Amino acid sequence: MALLLIIVHTLILVAGLSLLGQGIVGVFNWRRRHENFVYQLFSIITRPVVSFRSPDHAARVIPR
Repeated sequence: MALLLIIVHTLILVAGLSLLGQGIVGVFNWRRRHENFVYQLFSIITRPVVSFRSPDHAARVIPR
C-alpha cells in the first residue's frame, strides 16, 4: 500500500513540475512555443493529465 502511494505521489509530482516547466517555457517563447522542443516534450509528458477530465466537460460550459 505504501509503495502504491509513493508511485502515485511521484507521478503527480512529475506531472505538476512538467506543467510548471511548460508554463515557464511558454512565457519566454509564447508565439513560437509549439515549435520549441522542450515545450513539446513537456506537452507529451502532461498530455494524460491535461486530458483527464470528464467526457461531458464541454457540455457543462455555459455559452454567453
